[in-house]
Amino acid sequence: MSSTSEAKEIFQSIVHFIKERFNLMPEQEDAFKTIDSIKKGISFRGTKLWILIFAIMVASVGLNTNSTAVIIGAMLISPLMGPIMGVGLALGIYDFDLFKKSLINLLIASIVSIIVSALYFFISPVNVAHSELLARTNPTIYDVLIALFGGFARIVAGASVEKGNVIPGVAIATALMPPLCTVGYGIGTMQPIFIFGALYLYIINSTFIALSTFLLVKSLKFPKVKFLNSINENRIHRIIIIVIVAIIVPSIFTAYNMVQSNYFESRANQFINEQFNQAGTIVVNKDFKYNRSNSYIKVTLYGNKIDSSMIDSIITQMPKYRLKRTKLYVLQGEDQKIDIDFLKQSIESSIYENMAEKTKLDLLKEKDLSINQMNSQLQIYKPTDENFDKIYRELKIYYPDIKSIYLSRSIRVGDLKADSLKYDTLDVALIDFTSSRVRQKTIKQIQNWLQLRLDKEDIQIITY
Repeated sequence: MSSTSEAKEIFQSIVHFIKERFNLMPEQEDAFKTIDSIKKGISFRGTKLWILIFAIMVASVGLNTNSTAVIIGAMLISPLMGPIMGVGLALGIYDFDLFKKSLINLLIASIVSIIVSALYFFISPVNVAHSELLARTNPTIYDVLIALFGGFARIVAGASVEKGNVIPGVAIATALMPPLCTVGYGIGTMQPIFIFGALYLYIINSTFIALSTFLLVKSLKFPKVKFLNSINENRIHRIIIIVIVAIIVPSIFTAYNMVQSNYFESRANQFINEQFNQAGTIVVNKDFKYNRSNSYIKVTLYGNKIDSSMIDSIITQMPKYRLKRTKLYVLQGEDQKIDIDFLKQSIESSIYENMAEKTKLDLLKEKDLSINQMNSQLQIYKPTDENFDKIYRELKIYYPDIKSIYLSRSIRVGDLKADSLKYDTLDVALIDFTSSRVRQKTIKQIQNWLQLRLDKEDIQIITY
């Protein structure tokens, strides 16, 4: 046997092995059973419609409270996948009555979902857009891929004798419920950006789940209800391609912007870490915004002031970080601390002058008492030794959500040892914010800023 024949046999064996491994036919469910199973999930009335309403309420509460676990639970409850797969199945077997029925039920389910979620968010006292809501407003090509391959997994599992646990996973991965709830949030709070962004994500998910169903139904050769001539088949295929391209192009553009924004933030962070690493100066806040023609970096500094010539020098370094079309804004606070040593000397001098006419014994006693009182009084002055109007105005520049701030020194009491009750003093800052929810990161930044600004080792932040 020649080497060519041996190579051919090896190649054929490899091809046969691959085909056998990836062949769906041996495990395929009867096509009519699969079709009946998909048809049963299309109609929305009675029990299924109420389940949808309850799932929407659960998802809305989850988005409102930013609870990922609750949102996942709502996605598992949701029956929205049925009519979407019905659309793909109907196109694959050319059942146009089924296509109309699937579209009508999908429309009904979508409208009901949006109305219920809009009513919830309209009456909800919490209208803050958390990360779970914001995540549904900027769909990209990655969402297209998730919906497409999730749909493939769903129809392959549905057409198989062994269904496995694929369906719950697909329900979570190809999120249908959260985008609809986010549309409702946009309507309930009158914020169009949430409406259009989330609606686009829902359209992406629905379209590409239907597309994956259509492609698998065609490849598995499900029996057709109606046989069309080649002209009509090609016309349907062209319409599908046009719809797919029209939906996918904006997501590619969004994904490109997202990638560029990530690169920009990475370069901006590197630029700040390297160029603003000055002795006696710290970066207390930084803000970035990427735009192809008008990006900016805002840096808030505390400590030793950087003069304008140094800032100009830093700006000249920006092209090295590929930040050519980026504006740099530097905000710097002013150190206006009162001289505590001078204040202490003044108080001591006043005390001694008032005690000059007293007897020596009384002088010594009252001196010690007065000095102790003075030290105690200085501890109270310490947290209030600043021009707080100036501090407040500086904080408002860095953190506009602050309404008011109250600083004081308090006594902290606690059983610090098992055999004794100890107490010490604690600097406290009570801060009122305009927003009902403030990120812990923001509170920590304010705490660090105040500690440096007031020269304190520790300041307790309390929000109200």
